[in-house]
Amino acid sequence: LNQIVAISNGDIQNITLTHRSRASGIVHPTSSYTAAVQDIKDGLISMGVGPFWITAQRLKMVSFTIPIIQDRTVLVIPKPGTDISLRYQIEKVLAPFSYAMWAFVVG
Repeated sequence: LNQIVAISNGDIQNITLTHRSRASGIVHPTSSYTAAVQDIKDGLISMGVGPFWITAQRLKMVSFTIPIIQDRTVLVIPKPGTDISLRYQIEKVLAPFSYAMWAFVVG
């Protein structure tokens, strides 16, 4: 970090590493990245650097620059089946719960 300050020719005076504040962690308990964005909005820190996803919620809080690095993220799912039988369709509906759970819910 001292090297970054040194090569900035005085543009960067100080670098402080921090995590989200305790208060923003309470407001956004499920995402430390959204909590960190909240800290920027609240003026606790000047900027954040990291693998932030630009979401609608975060865009309502702060402005984002053009990404420096693009991280290609993909979602991998099983190949959809072509089975259109009635049994398969019923199994898809029942899939969220085990048979024991369905017996408990229905019975």
